[in-house]
Amino acid sequence: MNQRTCVECGVSIAGTKRTKFCSDLCSWRMKEKRKKERGYYRRPDVMARQRRIKKAQYDNEVEEGIRSGRLLKLRAKYAGSFDVTCVVELCEKTAYAAYKCRRHYEMESGRSAFSRHYKLRAEEAGVEYVAFDRLSIFDRDGWLCGICKDPVDPALEHPDPMSVSLDHVIPLSKGGGHVPGNTQCAHLACNLRKGVEHV
Repeated sequence: MNQRTCVECGVSIAGTKRTKFCSDLCSWRMKEKRKKERGYYRRPDVMARQRRIKKAQYDNEVEEGIRSGRLLKLRAKYAGSFDVTCVVELCEKTAYAAYKCRRHYEMESGRSAFSRHYKLRAEEAGVEYVAFDRLSIFDRDGWLCGICKDPVDPALEHPDPMSVSLDHVIPLSKGGGHVPGNTQCAHLACNLRKGVEHV
């Protein structure tokens, strides 16, 4: 037995002279790297096959209700008789994902469509970033606008000027972090007006 190092991750391994990898995972990773270097995934036949696989997977997830948002919105937009609403009882909003409206989807899944956007903005500004659910901030503030102090209607959706938005008390561009203590519920119009004033 010879003491060797894994070609992929560099971990010490015991084996014969032919042993190059510490695991099947490292072997697979090296094969994938070589495929990318040789342009395997840019070949037209491979790209077409990948598109077919992804489409079949997406269609299957839509059937099972795992995904639905974009496809259902397009159907609702372009087919007059096709209208899908949130499956949660007493909610009449348009389905966003998993056959639920945006609010119910974010509450149940814990994933926000805005988290990546805020993370990128915080990184660009070089300020602190903490992942949290913006709906928890709105509930914490009692759906009252932190700028004008008037109530915010949860039923209104973007781009309605009176719909809800997440406001940073100290803007990210001014050194404020994307943390629960620096955020508040606000009307979209109030938030935009505040943004113009801070420019």
